[in-house]
Amino acid sequence: MFFEVVAKHDKETLLEIIKRKIVIGSFIISDCWKAYDCLESEGYRHLTVNHSENFKDPETGAHTNSIKGTLGMGCIFQNLV
Repeated sequence: MFFEVVAKHDKETLLEIIKRKIVIGSFIISDCWKAYDCLESEGYRHLTVNHSENFKDPETGAHTNSIKGTLGMGCIFQNLV
């Protein structure tokens, strides 16, 4: 897991950080924010949680509760470079 402060929260900024820090093929668990839509096409295994419907995906068991409790953010990254 890692944390990085960013000035912009856009797809390009986040994807640059993800590519620099996370091994291709790793699982990334996030909320359904549009900026994360490209992760599977970039080679990551992406699970999402739709917080307007639930806090834990009933099919995959994916949740972002651990990181949200730590920082109040929406993404967990594993298998760092």
